[in-house]
Amino acid sequence: MKCCSLLLVLIASPSFGQDSASNSQSSSDSVSTIVSVFYFGGSDCTFCVMPKEIASINVLRRELPKMHPEERFKFVLVVMDTDIRKGIGYVRKYPNWDEVSIGSFYNNELMLEHVNGTKWPGVPHLLIYRDTLAKRPDFAVPRLCARTLLGECVGGSKIQLWIKDGYPLQYK
Repeated sequence: MKCCSLLLVLIASPSFGQDSASNSQSSSDSVSTIVSVFYFGGSDCTFCVMPKEIASINVLRRELPKMHPEERFKFVLVVMDTDIRKGIGYVRKYPNWDEVSIGSFYNNELMLEHVNGTKWPGVPHLLIYRDTLAKRPDFAVPRLCARTLLGECVGGSKIQLWIKDGYPLQYK
């Protein structure tokens, strides 16, 4: 029976790659929000390996939470390299991420979910979401109830402009 009720929760969850209205929640659910920042790049992307881009993204990881102390953040690095050794080398240039995904070029699951459906599916690519999470009192794992796109920057010059503008969370 518990298995069936869990299955219903998963089926009722919205797609991760779309803006979505809040899923129905129980009044006993604990609800929280987090800003999820996805950075997509790879070792064969000329701009992604430039020292200026690497320094900017590493500063972003440190400074964005300081610019918005009222928010909780999660940083996700998506490396599109098909050669895992090259991908790990690329990750070493961009340390201190909460999550890392490596592999499969444009067939990377996170790339397919978030970037391939955008107007400009290129790299470097930065996506910023506000995620609403709910956690049932009898189940320790939170579930995504809503994901709203706050900002998107495609290409190094757009990312640099966003950084220069002071990391605004509402940016398109």
